[in-house]
Amino acid sequence: MKKETEPELPLVQEDDSETNNSDTNMPNPVKKPKTLLQKILIWIVLLGVLAIIYFAWQEVDPKDKLNSKYSSDQQRIVSEFGLPDTFQVVKDSGADEKTTRSEIWRYLKLGEVFLFENGQFSARTHQDFNLNADASLVTVKIEPADVYNLITLEEINQLLGGEPNYSADINQEVLANAQLYNYDNLVTIGLVDNKISWVRTFAGVSGDDKNADTIIEDEPQSKDTLST
Repeated sequence: MKKETEPELPLVQEDDSETNNSDTNMPNPVKKPKTLLQKILIWIVLLGVLAIIYFAWQEVDPKDKLNSKYSSDQQRIVSEFGLPDTFQVVKDSGADEKTTRSEIWRYLKLGEVFLFENGQFSARTHQDFNLNADASLVTVKIEPADVYNLITLEEINQLLGGEPNYSADINQEVLANAQLYNYDNLVTIGLVDNKISWVRTFAGVSGDDKNADTIIEDEPQSKDTLST
């Protein structure tokens, strides 16, 4: 009879690391695994942050974000027509000390005029400013929002980079405690009780035979008015 031989067992190599650790009495570091609940909470927080960022950008068109200092009505006009060539801002404080802001925006070459009350669109008029299509406008490099929060004449001087070249007191019977200041015929400021009450800008025409170096007359002479 043949003698059965036992199968050879594979050799197992001893792990030196265990021996070394036992020799030095240093335990192996053990990383504590994150629980499922912790992972879920982390994902919820991340998704919440991403959702806030996404909806914040979707709420307003990126093009309108550049003009967020204006109301939604004004932003719509700026998006379609750009900033006005000239404008008028009048601030009136009533008996309740609440300030009402009235604005007129003029687009001279387009013949368009827009009116706003506290940023809300109130009317649109069409006006012929009698300008040649190739006329070169001369305007000041400021926009309506630049003067919204200005109070003193010094703030206006800083904005325009200079002082007025003309000033006058307004007839007390017309408006008490009021002064008028003019900057190169392109900006007029009205102060009442030493506070800015109105700002109006004008435009000139340069290099045009018909209106050379003149200030454009932009008083309302509207043909029709569209209010919504």
